This record gives sequence, structure tokens and C-alpha cells, in this order.
Amino acid sequence: MSDLMLLGALRMPIQDDPDPMTLNQFVSRARQSADRIESHVAKLEELSAEIERLRAQQAEPVAWAASVDGVIIQTCIKAQQAWVDQGWTVFPLYAAPPRREWVPLTDEEIKAIWNPVAIDGGAQAFARAIEQALRSRNEQA
Repeated sequence: MSDLMLLGALRMPIQDDPDPMTLNQFVSRARQSADRIESHVAKLEELSAEIERLRAQQAEPVAWAASVDGVIIQTCIKAQQAWVDQGWTVFPLYAAPPRREWVPLTDEEIKAIWNPVAIDGGAQAFARAIEQALRSRNEQA
């Protein structure tokens, strides 16, 4: 049942003295809702941790540059408001891009790749499929 349907079932008015079937259905929907809320809370915590990890990865700029029509005309350790006031494009400069943590495949992902490939392409096709899955996983990370 969707979140919206569960919410509707919980918000539906109940008689002062409901029959046992109505009460059982309500309790069942309330438990489904509680399970869904717990699931959403866990996902929110996971996403919050990922946001914090990504924020920690962000590097600080070592300098700033200003450009006009794509040509850098000025650099400085601190960005200058005067550059912005003159209509120049201001952007940060970094010593090196932040390093990203390698993200491995889970056992389930490897099994999902193995099943369709194992019959047709053999070991080399399996290795190429793993290589592609890792590449795409880590380009997103």
C-alpha cells in the first residue's frame, strides 16, 4: 500500500464503537505505517550520513580567478567583490580534485552480473561486465 493510501486509511473517521473487523484493519494499517516510518527514518539517516561524507570531501580553494569572455585576467588568494561588481566571472581554483573513495560491488550485484553472463560469454565476458559495473558505480560516487 502506498504512503498516501496508508495516510488516508489512518485519517479515515472511525465510529465511537467500531466493529472488530474495522478495528483490526485500522491496527493493521497503523502497524504498516509504523514500519514504513521506521524504514524512511533509516533511509534519511543513511542519506544524511552520505551528505556529511560528501561535504567532508569537498576541498577548499587555494585561490580565486576572474575571467572575461573565458580569458583569465586576474588571480588572487581571496575572491574580490570588485571583480563581481565589474561583471567578471569569478571561480575557485583547487590544488587537486578531492579524492573519492572506491565503492566496491556487493555480493548481490556480482551474482546479478554472473547469472546472465555465465551461460553465454564465459570468464572474459564476466570480467568485462564486472569492470563496467565498477566503472559506472565509481563514476557516480
